[in-house]
Amino acid sequence: MIADRASEMSQPSLRPATARLYRLLAAAHRGPHATVSIAAAVVDVDDGTAGEYLDELVAADLLEREQDRYTYPEPARASARRHSAELDTDQDRRNAQIAIATALLKEAAPREYSILPARPRPGLDYAAHKPGTRTPFTSDQALAWFDWHRPNVIAAQAAMKNLGRHDLAWRLAVALWGHGLYRHGDLDSWIRVNQIGVDAAHLCGDLLAEGRLRCMLVHAMLADRRASAAHPHAQRALTIADELDDPALRASAYSALSKIALASGLPHRAEQMIKAAISNDVLATDAAVHTRRLGDVLVELERLDQAIVLYRAAAAQLLALGHGVEAGRCNTYLGRALVLNGQCGRAKDVLLQALSAAENSGSPRYVADAALALGELHLRNGDRRTAAQLFQQAQQDYTVAGDRRGVAQAHELLTQVPC
Repeated sequence: MIADRASEMSQPSLRPATARLYRLLAAAHRGPHATVSIAAAVVDVDDGTAGEYLDELVAADLLEREQDRYTYPEPARASARRHSAELDTDQDRRNAQIAIATALLKEAAPREYSILPARPRPGLDYAAHKPGTRTPFTSDQALAWFDWHRPNVIAAQAAMKNLGRHDLAWRLAVALWGHGLYRHGDLDSWIRVNQIGVDAAHLCGDLLAEGRLRCMLVHAMLADRRASAAHPHAQRALTIADELDDPALRASAYSALSKIALASGLPHRAEQMIKAAISNDVLATDAAVHTRRLGDVLVELERLDQAIVLYRAAAAQLLALGHGVEAGRCNTYLGRALVLNGQCGRAKDVLLQALSAAENSGSPRYVADAALALGELHLRNGDRRTAAQLFQQAQQDYTVAGDRRGVAQAHELLTQVPC
């Protein structure tokens, strides 16, 4: 009540432009916190002017500031929304929501690209970012930005869906790809974001975007053990690729179908699908990643010698292309195959390199995968204590990543470590 009374009394003393920001920011922005750039978008001013308005609101105790993030005390937010309902139009609030989504997309797209610079993406947001081009952000900087702003982007996407701005809704889904792959996080939320993106791209009639988003939705569903639900999306992506005669999308769809087959216990079909992906690959990076995935299938088929050759080839190719993180990921799978093939001495060095690369990747899931494989090696060598420590580390990192399948796998291995 005190904060509410304060807000009621303080607004009349604000400058009109500041009072307008106070109202519209609360009414239009549904994310957990605001930034200078979001505020600037809401009232269409430059960042410097928006910063002055925000400082005025902080001084009036109508906003709270922590570093570069601003939040409303809840009574003040409710009061601001009441003022907006009285003084602003529905179109004012709609315009502010669209401006927020556009501003977030402008900030998110180049950062998302810096996380996964080799992957093809639909939409004009990435027209300036061809595979291999540099961005002003490191992967760590980009991931850190998304750690804070992902809830804002998700809130903006939901707002665009409600407003019928489907063009912005699917583009915001694309902007969350890299963070989703590296961090996973709340799988239900990641699946929902991509499903909204698929529906929005379909409503826009953008087949390429729909196909790409369906492939990403498959990744999210497989992380949540939903292989059966994922299959129609991969199949539809393949149909779209054939309609567009797009070999890169066709390769992605076949790769998705291969992963579904492998998760469904059908390694022979998985082999057929991943070989079809490789035959359609356009980009060298995609070919290397799919070569690694063929290795995964061959491990399931117990053709370990062939898998080891493919893992080494894929790692070397990815390293030559400048993709150290993906090369390190190949080493995780290579080390696991070496262990299964009885080459434990060689596996240890490979897995230590893989763990080091994963720790520099910014992805807790990658770290967990490497720790799990190294733990299995130590368990095989009779070092139960180290194995248990590595399994515990993997379980913790899978939990952070939101990878339920990984958590279950690490837990199962922990139960197998004799006391």
